[in-house]
Amino acid sequence: MEQPRALCNGNLPTHSVVSIAECHSYDDEVVYEACRQLLIPLGGMRQFVHRGDVVLLKPNMLAIASPEEAATTHPAVLRALIRLVRECGGKPIIADSPAFGTLMQVAEATGIAALCHEMDVPLDTWHSTAHLVHPLDVSWSLLTGREAMEVDVIINVPKFKTHVQVGFSGAVKNMFGCVPGKRKAWLHMTVGSSEQKFARMLLGYYLALKPRLTIVDAIVAMHGNGPRKGTPYPLKMLLASTDAVALDVTLAMLINIPQSHQLV
Repeated sequence: MEQPRALCNGNLPTHSVVSIAECHSYDDEVVYEACRQLLIPLGGMRQFVHRGDVVLLKPNMLAIASPEEAATTHPAVLRALIRLVRECGGKPIIADSPAFGTLMQVAEATGIAALCHEMDVPLDTWHSTAHLVHPLDVSWSLLTGREAMEVDVIINVPKFKTHVQVGFSGAVKNMFGCVPGKRKAWLHMTVGSSEQKFARMLLGYYLALKPRLTIVDAIVAMHGNGPRKGTPYPLKMLLASTDAVALDVTLAMLINIPQSHQLV
């Protein structure tokens, strides 16, 4: 496996580091080693997780789909992160709010339920709500799952996919999954009528929830009619950063989206 690269670019925020590691398959040991190497330029997992920390792994669990459809975060990536978190003494949990289907329906189809059962990791969704102030607009209240605010650490684990509404679904947008229930669909229909306003809302959720680390599953990405009905595309890489905006800029560069068309 090629050594991970730490990217710094003039278009990225000052001092943001994006680490990229090649990963050619979803074999458990291959993914684990790729994740371990990926985090070295960022100081390793111990830079983010300490003994006793409750760590929310926030995947993309969009809908009822098999891992091979590339619509959701692959369980092999979550397995590797569970191992790395536990090596630091952290207590991993997995939670999300699917847009289509119930949590358990999606978890069963994606292989995440079996993973959680095997590794004795709690799997949950948002049962209560809270309001956050948009960091860029104090008049804007953001509804979120209260449980996402009560953990010690959030590790954001998105799947890299095209998205018919916003171009692509990557690091920043994955935190929108902390919106409970059908509220997401309502926001897509209302706020989503303005690309700029929708992007500003997504940025608000990311800034308010403050994931400590983002790791993007781009081993097999999705192109075409994403985020649900596209075609799997092997990019064969994992990406990580403490800065999700820098990650999304990097993802946009990888697929040749010009800076003038980048919403976030």
